[in-house]
Amino acid sequence: MTVRLMDDGRQWDAFMEESPYGLLYHKWDFLKIVEKYSGFKLLPYGIYKGDELICLFPAFYRVKGGLKLLYSPPQQTLAYVPYLGFVMSDVYDNLRQHKKEHYMDIVAREINREVQKLSVNHASIAATPGFVDFRHFRWSGYHVEVGYTYIIDLKRDMKDLWNSLSKDCRKSIRDCEKKHMTIKPSDDVGAFMALMRQDLEHKGSTFFHRQSPEYLKELMARFPDNLKMTFLYDDDHLVAAAINCEYKKHLLLWMCGKDSTRGDYGEYLNWEFIKQAKAGGVERVENWGTEQKLLCVYKSKFNPALEPRYALIKDDSIGRLAKWTYGSVFGNQRLTSLIKSR
Repeated sequence: MTVRLMDDGRQWDAFMEESPYGLLYHKWDFLKIVEKYSGFKLLPYGIYKGDELICLFPAFYRVKGGLKLLYSPPQQTLAYVPYLGFVMSDVYDNLRQHKKEHYMDIVAREINREVQKLSVNHASIAATPGFVDFRHFRWSGYHVEVGYTYIIDLKRDMKDLWNSLSKDCRKSIRDCEKKHMTIKPSDDVGAFMALMRQDLEHKGSTFFHRQSPEYLKELMARFPDNLKMTFLYDDDHLVAAAINCEYKKHLLLWMCGKDSTRGDYGEYLNWEFIKQAKAGGVERVENWGTEQKLLCVYKSKFNPALEPRYALIKDDSIGRLAKWTYGSVFGNQRLTSLIKSR
């Protein structure tokens, strides 16, 4: 078994394209942009079984306040990436169970060995939805935390999707349809960030207050077919804005904000996204962020399925002490979105 730091972006991206667990956030250039703006060093690990590359693990490492931190992804206030973690190869799902467990034993052992080599005080890995076996990490001393995300299955017909919405959600959409609503694509990151900061002002120092607009500009310029910004106008007034991420027939409702002084347009905007996604051949819409009650009250109106996702946490004695004393050093790496109810 061998662990290597990868340096071939084409090989990395080809692996991610083939794996059912690879996301846009795992793409080489996406990771390098996150590295540039997060203050973390990217450690792109490849894990081999003999000559076979069985897993890629993008880790981000940083020393802060004397503490050695390893995240995948970095904290939400720095990167706003919902999850990352290791990615198994495309052969993994077709293996027999005893082979799967052998592969996972290798992966957990090698990742833990690298964590120990770096003398990491605090490690946090937010894994992608759909992968469920983290027992080997738990046996290695990691705490496994369960979270959830909402998934809307677009393989159903539009009538079924519409009828599955809550009654008040359908009413809100109809009310908006009677107004002079206009949806336009945009690349105005400055206006988007300003709207988000105003909307989340009561939340304190969020990603939208701390991060440079250049971060989103670079991501959107590099991935124009995947990251789309949308502005919603009522007459000539900008009332809501969103950035969505589409990859492998999966649409993630990534960032969304509104002008809170002009009413609520969230149901209408999300329904438009669902219709557009359905027409474009997308099979799943994900509305992430389910750890706050108010968020769930709103997002459950679309009758989504609840899908689990997991985070792996490991602290040494110094990390545990620092958590109690200087919790802000670690940021807030809970399985949650900072976006409030839409």
